[in-house]
Amino acid sequence: MFVVKRFSSWAFFIKDLWTFIPNDLRRSFYFLSIFIFLNSLSEVFGIASIIPFVSVVSSPDMIYSQPALKEIYSWGFFSSHINFIYFMGVLTLLIIVLRNSLNALLTFSKTRYAELVDCAVSEKLLSQYAYQPYEKYVERNSSELVKNVISEVPTVIKNVLFPFVDLLSNIFTVFFIFVMLVVVSRAVSLGVFVVVGGAYLIIYSFFKSRLSSNGLERIVNNKKRFKIAYELLSSIKELRILGKEGYFLYQFRKYTRRYSMNHARALTYSLVPRNVMEIIVFGGTILLVLLLLNVSGNVTSLLPVISIYALAAYRLMPAVQTIYSDLTKINFHLATMRNILSEIKLGETYVPATTKSNPRMSCKNDIKLSGISHCYTSRRKWVLSDASLDIPFGSVIGLVGKTGSGKTTLVDIMLGLIIPTKGAVLIDSVPLTPLNVTDWFRNIGYVPQTIFLVDDTIAANIALGVKSEDVDSAKLLYASKIAHVSDFVENELPEGYQTIVGDRGLKLSGGQRQRIGIARALYNNPSLVVLDEATNALDSETEEVVISNILSSNAGKTIVMVSHKPSTLKKCDCIYVLENGKIADHGSYDSLSLTNRYFDSTKIVDASKNKPESF
Repeated sequence: MFVVKRFSSWAFFIKDLWTFIPNDLRRSFYFLSIFIFLNSLSEVFGIASIIPFVSVVSSPDMIYSQPALKEIYSWGFFSSHINFIYFMGVLTLLIIVLRNSLNALLTFSKTRYAELVDCAVSEKLLSQYAYQPYEKYVERNSSELVKNVISEVPTVIKNVLFPFVDLLSNIFTVFFIFVMLVVVSRAVSLGVFVVVGGAYLIIYSFFKSRLSSNGLERIVNNKKRFKIAYELLSSIKELRILGKEGYFLYQFRKYTRRYSMNHARALTYSLVPRNVMEIIVFGGTILLVLLLLNVSGNVTSLLPVISIYALAAYRLMPAVQTIYSDLTKINFHLATMRNILSEIKLGETYVPATTKSNPRMSCKNDIKLSGISHCYTSRRKWVLSDASLDIPFGSVIGLVGKTGSGKTTLVDIMLGLIIPTKGAVLIDSVPLTPLNVTDWFRNIGYVPQTIFLVDDTIAANIALGVKSEDVDSAKLLYASKIAHVSDFVENELPEGYQTIVGDRGLKLSGGQRQRIGIARALYNNPSLVVLDEATNALDSETEEVVISNILSSNAGKTIVMVSHKPSTLKKCDCIYVLENGKIADHGSYDSLSLTNRYFDSTKIVDASKNKPESF
């Protein structure tokens, strides 16, 4: 009863996984199941084929006494019974070779199928992460998401799905061999079944709870070691200066050793029974020989029976051990499978990829944020409260405020990355919704505070996500000129736009990375350009050039700048001041400098000009 209940539980999870497998792989599984059935049947023929050969070798007179053997011998191809025995030996060998070749082909088929499912599920999970709501994404640790896609999905396929298929294969094999043994000797076969099956069931029941808890510990330890490795490699510069690499290495070593011990225990639980069962099986075989010898007293007549039981034991023991090993693997990794299935079944909000055929959402009059209030699901505090902005088309708007005032959330809502808890974003009076947000994205050029660069060429980073053969050179050069990228690319880099920037752009300076990010935002000629402190890594001279270039190319563009630099804010038509999630004030730079307390409280002295400067 326990085995049936446990098997039903696994089948339930396999059924869930099945829903995420493409149709072509589902069809392949049906053919694979037929192959498994036929292969298991061939196992019986492989074992049974040894009986005639051993019988003829031990008693040549059987050639004349057995009707089937006598009929074959009468075909006239054999000059003596010795030649007939040679024929029987070659035929038996061919059957065994064919049977093992079929088994090898099945092993390849099962492995190939598992790898294809691995690809399909990994792609499905990565797609789920890529298209989940942005708000959910920022609340997760990216190292955990990478771990799930790259490490945990293959672990589930290798240690749950593949063993499950292998389990079916070996169950068929054991069943057919057992049926064959029952035909030879019912009493002995039932005894073997009770002893071997009972022993494995007792051992598995003993280790079951240990495997489950060990599997849960493995998930925690694997999650922590991925997180620590990611943090170490992502902040190596700061850690090198602080001399704290050793702390992260110690933490990584601690959780990696725990993770390794989880696997060591699981492997031990799966292999220990083999030693016990060898004693039982081979000891039982010896006892069987002695018992039959005591009953009949004729060793020669017992040789075929002994041979078939010995060969059956040779085949059965690995099959039964594999069944047990598969059960322990599945039980150990079942928690991981639950986790992956829950990740795939997260409430997915699919956003179709933007293509050139998608029309841009019209933005000819204004962008309005009306009564925006927002509270993140992981927090209790309202980040924004009844914030309203009116951004006329073609204007230059500034956003200022202290850290935590809600600037980033307001920008994310304006971009369409976050749906506000209350209020609406209106584009020419059309509400922004998940249904039209992709078309809205095509209007936007966004430059974040921290620029992400892939380990590729400068050209590939400016035209991010565009195949190299599809990069528009005119657009690339135009965007580079405005962002002041062409200056250092053409004068300082021998390979020009084909220069490899390195991991996260570490071969370039912070200012160069920021200018590439600005060029990327301008590449598709957006109608809305959002600069989120996008020039904080630039020197004042370069910043002046870049901002002036962007503003001079402002025909048909609306610009929103989050900044704390007076030189940048003075160029804005209107500045909105955020305080505690609310729009506290708005107006021109000059008017706010005279009337707004935030402007007044953050004035500093610019030593080069010896006069007050803000922010």
